Amino acid sequence: MAGLVGPIYALIGPDSAVHMAEEIRDASRVLPMGMVWTLILNGSTGLIMIITFAFCVGDIDKVLESETGFPFIQVFLNATGSVRATTGMTVLIMIMQFCAAISNVATTSRQIYSFARDKGLPFSDFLAQVNPTFTVPLNALCVSLVIISLLSLINIGSSVAFNAIMSLGTAALLSSYIISITCVRLRRWRNQPLPPARWSMGKFTPICDTISIMVLLVILIFSFFPLTKNVDPSTMNWSVVIFGGVVMVSLGYYVIYARKVYKGPVTRVRMMQQ
Repeated sequence: MAGLVGPIYALIGPDSAVHMAEEIRDASRVLPMGMVWTLILNGSTGLIMIITFAFCVGDIDKVLESETGFPFIQVFLNATGSVRATTGMTVLIMIMQFCAAISNVATTSRQIYSFARDKGLPFSDFLAQVNPTFTVPLNALCVSLVIISLLSLINIGSSVAFNAIMSLGTAALLSSYIISITCVRLRRWRNQPLPPARWSMGKFTPICDTISIMVLLVILIFSFFPLTKNVDPSTMNWSVVIFGGVVMVSLGYYVIYARKVYKGPVTRVRMMQQ
């Protein structure tokens, strides 16, 4: 069950396109289609890659002790027997990671911008500015890039601290999914109205919502488990500490200041409609 966290991480993230919804034409139709096709295409090709990779792993202990520092590079070398081929395949992975980093920074900057626009973050006026020349939230984009770059430097000093911070990602995403789906499921259960949707699963929607919440809750719990039996400070999963700390800081900020100014996106939409 603890091993579910790795595979599930490959299935989260297609929602990142939603954060760009305000910049997409016909978003109510395009975004759901994009999310579904992302899962279909990436899931099918990823499954083929995983099966192929598993057949080429060989001696796992030797791969994990690779002098390269990255087991997947050793697998490439063992499979091809060529340093040039291994370098080419590794460069391909690096290019894919670079492209993913660009999309992550872009979608994160939109999250920062939209949350700041609703006065939910410190320095909201600065972060919510849209650059008139590039017509993008440039301040939020730069802040996002700086934060990500600084976080990556932690790995130079302590890989344990870096992995502890990075482990927050899975739990944070899962919790956001649980909150979102649960809110919608409660409205359906109470027969309260929901905004009209162009993308719907009809009568199967409540069933899918319920199953999703149950599965996500189980995975969220196990996302805090360490992945080794004999745990020490270097192998401990510190995500529960980081997650709890972020939640407490956020709640403290909300109680002290944000609740006085934060109204939320729904309130803003209603004001615009009036």
